[in-house]
Amino acid sequence: KTEKTKLEISSNHVKVDTKTTTIITRIIKESFPDYGSVIPSDNNINMVINKKNLIESLKRVSIFSNKTTKQVTLNLNREGLTLNTEDIENISEGSEFIKCDYDNEALKLGFNSTYLLDILQHEDEEDLVFLLKESLTAAIILPKKQYQNKKTKKLTLLMPIRLND
Repeated sequence: KTEKTKLEISSNHVKVDTKTTTIITRIIKESFPDYGSVIPSDNNINMVINKKNLIESLKRVSIFSNKTTKQVTLNLNREGLTLNTEDIENISEGSEFIKCDYDNEALKLGFNSTYLLDILQHEDEEDLVFLLKESLTAAIILPKKQYQNKKTKKLTLLMPIRLND
């Protein structure tokens, strides 16, 4: 069965009408910043971690995080990853260690646990590679197979939270 679609274009809007659906959108005539400029190109520190293990640990630890910032600290060293969080107002803290592949100097990063969980839960692959540089540089998260094949199909960027040490 053929359905008629009506398309209207004005200087500021586009409208698409079908029998059951109407879509109206605004035309944006602005220049956008170069998104490539915010993606770090020199993140040379790699952490490879099992997604399921990280999700489970993050869910347990983040229960104790500050309800506003949802901050969790990732402490990386050659032994593995320690997740830490605390909520000074409610006098609670959580910490958990998980194994990962990491062969570099110790590194401490802070992230919003909700944002990190959202990323992890939308990845299909079992193992993920975190490309890191330093505590205030955005982390790039890639599926391990994609990283190994050097074919970037999906790149996730996560901005860190400044830690108060």
